[in-house]
Amino acid sequence: MSAEEPVRLTANDFFLGLFAALKLRGQSLFSIRADRFDAAIKDIYDHLEAEAEEANIELRFRVRPHSMYGDSRTVRRALTAAAQRRIISFDNPEYLDIRIQLDESDAERKLERLGVPPALFDELADQFIDAYRQRRETLAG
Repeated sequence: MSAEEPVRLTANDFFLGLFAALKLRGQSLFSIRADRFDAAIKDIYDHLEAEAEEANIELRFRVRPHSMYGDSRTVRRALTAAAQRRIISFDNPEYLDIRIQLDESDAERKLERLGVPPALFDELADQFIDAYRQRRETLAG
């Protein structure tokens, strides 16, 4: 008897699941100014990486923030791809605020189709919100 093949999760799938779960929590607007967005993504990526084997997920990407600037090329590319797929939009002329464009029913459908338990993205969304808020308070303080 062979083990079930792991779900291969790309950066684009990861962000789709995260944005869908965030939308279902009523969270749809985030700033990508400074490095707090990327840092919060790195925090939840580390958690996902630690849980991946047990959840039978093969991560097909890495999040590595730049040592000086704190941003991640993987995150920036995935955000661009999400905007091209109309999952998010960049709201201002500087393109530093993003808005999740999914409606709730679309978010639910997308979560179901990813092949990853939606509860995992629920957990990641909660962790992202906490990390994002904590980073904002750290920058303000």
